[in-house]
Amino acid sequence: MPISTPLFTVAVFNMGALSWFIAVIWIALLWLRQRVYKSRLPLPPGPPADPMIGHMRYIPPENPEDRFAEWSRQYGMYS
Repeated sequence: MPISTPLFTVAVFNMGALSWFIAVIWIALLWLRQRVYKSRLPLPPGPPADPMIGHMRYIPPENPEDRFAEWSRQYGMYS
């Protein structure tokens, strides 16, 4: 037999209302973030990058200017 006290019922109702409130705020923030990022101009084309290290894996230690020249021919010159 479940225990039903007025305090317990109010606490459960408040947790449900709080969960809905947090969910609505979260969805609104995601929607707003999506609108802000869509309004930016797209990035120019470039070589693929890895998180945290960027292009370091693709740049050779000897003669890196050769790789930069190759990327310039492939993706264009943006300066």
